[in-house]
Amino acid sequence: MSQEKRFGHDDDPRAEFYAAPQWVGMKSGFVGEGFSYKTYFAQSDILAALQLMPDEIRWLTIVPAHPEQCDVVLFLGCNALKTPHLILSVTDILGAMGLDFATIGGPANCCGIVHHLGEKFDVADAVANAATAKVARFEPSNVVSICPNCNYHYENVVSQTDELPFQMEQIYEFLHHRLADLPSVQPVKKRVGLHRHAGTSHHQDHHGDMCADILRAVPGIELVELPIFEELGAYCAAKSMTLATAERYEEIMDELFSFAARECDVMATMYHSCQRELSGRFHRAPDLDVKNVCTILAEAMGFHHEDRFARYRRIGDIDRIMEDAAPYITAHGLNSDAVRKALAAVI
Repeated sequence: MSQEKRFGHDDDPRAEFYAAPQWVGMKSGFVGEGFSYKTYFAQSDILAALQLMPDEIRWLTIVPAHPEQCDVVLFLGCNALKTPHLILSVTDILGAMGLDFATIGGPANCCGIVHHLGEKFDVADAVANAATAKVARFEPSNVVSICPNCNYHYENVVSQTDELPFQMEQIYEFLHHRLADLPSVQPVKKRVGLHRHAGTSHHQDHHGDMCADILRAVPGIELVELPIFEELGAYCAAKSMTLATAERYEEIMDELFSFAARECDVMATMYHSCQRELSGRFHRAPDLDVKNVCTILAEAMGFHHEDRFARYRRIGDIDRIMEDAAPYITAHGLNSDAVRKALAAVI
């Protein structure tokens, strides 16, 4: 199907998905003038490498032509690699559930949304088709993603033009359907405040309800509902990707963290972007832990992984981070200039 036919008509439902306010803001602040796809994708790999040793990486970046069949494929996309401790938490949970699964991710396995936002539709199609083909090689019964944008793109764009051999399910949907299958967990005697996002664009309203049920399944957790701010859009991200002005964004952060610091021991995030953004706001509530829902569940199962992205945000100074991350830089043979550039984009 030609690009003109797909996107050239006002009544084409696919054309309106990325015209919504949250995507307009993302385009201007994310894939606007001067945006480099090469730099963007390289940063995901570098940031992952700064947090895990080579033997700790649990995902495939190159998918074999004929892999062993498995029941579940955990699809990471590209951006989630910036929070690899969360990936470890999810794989720990799936492993503890006794599931037969494979994990794929990285820039070579992007869902295509980044190119689509840049209006490079032919490239986006090719990228999505390649990812679909690689997932299909495993002949999975379930395909699970931890990235809300991957789910959004597959549901609203990719599936509109291609007959998909699978349906992609969000990790909270997958876990919620299997609450009875979760292994026994240790009590977590903490007040946990759930940071939700309003709206339905990414099914974030349903994800919030599912996260609440997942947290309630952990003995000892007292669930606290944190204030919800519609201006934040579907998920937390850089200010240029939200519906709020810079001034209003800071007001929201003040209100959110003030409430959480008074009422909670832990702020629970739903998405990997929320984890990166909110864990960097530690100065507003130094004693408040910020953890993803899957991390909280994994820790209740006895699995613990440091959020080194948050650690680097706390350090704040690139020279000091380079010193702290030196073992990872050496182990992966990373270029120092490239590391500095990647850190400058997020610190």
